[in-house]
Amino acid sequence: MPPPEFEPNGLKATIEQINSLPLEHVFFTHYGRASNLALIMSRNLQLAEKFLALGQKVFQKGGTAEHIKEIITTYVKDELAQYGINNYQLPVFQQVFFDLDFNAQGIYHYLAKIKNKK
Repeated sequence: MPPPEFEPNGLKATIEQINSLPLEHVFFTHYGRASNLALIMSRNLQLAEKFLALGQKVFQKGGTAEHIKEIITTYVKDELAQYGINNYQLPVFQQVFFDLDFNAQGIYHYLAKIKNKK
């Protein structure tokens, strides 16, 4: 299976395009409908930027996609802990952690492509 794609500029352009539409809700695969689109899109962009920064740190030290997954998972768990969430047995968290694995693979692939272009 090919690695997932991650393209920060494309992500930003997509979020800007979504924000320009007169939408009241967004529907997420696995998670369903959500309101407050501007906040959601802003947070998604912030998380993508944070995950990329964490991934760059790991990648520069020779880390793998698995290492990137570990650091972004720790980041997300720390964020959730601020809201008193530390029980990850609910099915939704299994999906979140699966998505983080997918994100880490995409970030690793993106960073490797950049490195190979140099």
